[in-house]
Amino acid sequence: MVREPSTGEIQASHFLASTVPVSDDYSVRKHIYTDVMQVTRRMNDDIFDTDDAAFLYGKALLDWQQDSILWRELTLNLTLAAVGVVFISMLMLIHPVRQTHLLAVFPPERI
Repeated sequence: MVREPSTGEIQASHFLASTVPVSDDYSVRKHIYTDVMQVTRRMNDDIFDTDDAAFLYGKALLDWQQDSILWRELTLNLTLAAVGVVFISMLMLIHPVRQTHLLAVFPPERI
């Protein structure tokens, strides 16, 4: 750990850690990853009073973070696509009486 000589504040720290395979079970590995991320957040809150001053870096942690973001984006995109399909389907499958009202509002020559 590197400290500022006059104030004693932490300027930088570095430590080495080794990883070993713990399990082939996805839920165990996910639990370990979430624990590591919670420790990182607590460390940042306690030492730096912010959420992103320091971070852990490792190939496995980077992959987990990417997977987390990709799953979130995938679910968002699929949900929006499904909502769009349902909306357009309801618009196209509208009752014939309502279609005449829709055509009055949006005549084919204006489209």
